[in-house]
Amino acid sequence: MSRTIGVCVLLAGIAVAGSAAPAYAQRTAPAFGFGDEPKQTISVTFGGLALTKIDDRDPDDVIVANLDFLEFDPDELTKGSWLVGAEWLIPLGSYVEAGAGIAVSGRRESASVYRDFVEVGTLDEIEQDLSLRVTPLSFTIRAVPFGQGSPVQPYVGAGLGLFGYKYTEAGEFLDFSFDPPEIFVDTFEATGWQPGLIVLGGLRWAADSASVGAEFRYHQVKADLDTEFFVAPEIDLGGWVFQITLGGRF
Repeated sequence: MSRTIGVCVLLAGIAVAGSAAPAYAQRTAPAFGFGDEPKQTISVTFGGLALTKIDDRDPDDVIVANLDFLEFDPDELTKGSWLVGAEWLIPLGSYVEAGAGIAVSGRRESASVYRDFVEVGTLDEIEQDLSLRVTPLSFTIRAVPFGQGSPVQPYVGAGLGLFGYKYTEAGEFLDFSFDPPEIFVDTFEATGWQPGLIVLGGLRWAADSASVGAEFRYHQVKADLDTEFFVAPEIDLGGWVFQITLGGRF
C-alpha cells in the first residue's frame, strides 16, 4: 500500500510542476474558437469492467482455490460486465486536472457443484451459487499535454481507487468434521472497501461546453478474506475498464 501511495504522490508532483509552465499564456486560440481558460467537466461514463482472468490470479485467490474441489466456470466470475458512472474533473492549470468519480458494475454469477461428492442416497449434486460485484471510487491526477483549450485532448494519469466489493457463496456445503461429511445450507459473504491503484489513458474531443471521449483504465487491487469462512485468504478485484465519456464543461 505504501508503494502505491508513493507512486501516486510522485505522479501528482510531476503533474503539478508541469502545470506551472509559462507556455500557458503564449498558446494561440484553438481551432474550435473557444478560449484557453481551463474548464471543469462533469462526465457520465458507459462501458465495461473485465476482472483479472483466472490464469493471471494468484494461487491464494479464492476463485482459484475453489476450483480444487468445486466444478464451475471461472470466466463467469471474471468476464466483462456493464459499468456506468460519473466523474468530476477539476483543472489544475492548463495541462493538469484532478478527477473524482464513482461507477457501478453488474454482478457476476456462476453456479457450482462439488466435484467429487454427491448427496448420499439420492446421488443429487451438492449445489452452490457464487457471485461477485465491484464498485469503484476513483481519485486521479492526469496530464493533458495539448492543454485544456485544445479541441483534441489525449491524456494519461494515475491515482488511488477505493473499491467496494461483495463476494458471496450460497447454497449447500459439506461439513468434513463428520464421517461421512454432512450437508448444511448457508451463505458466506465478504463485503468491504479496499484501496488500490488506478492507471488510465484516453482521448477526448472538447468543444466550449461539451466533450466526448474514450478511455482505458487498469485497476490493481486485492482484498483479504476470512479463512474461517473461505478456502483462500484473498480475492483479486482488479481488471480492465473501457468506457465512453460524455461531459459538460463549465
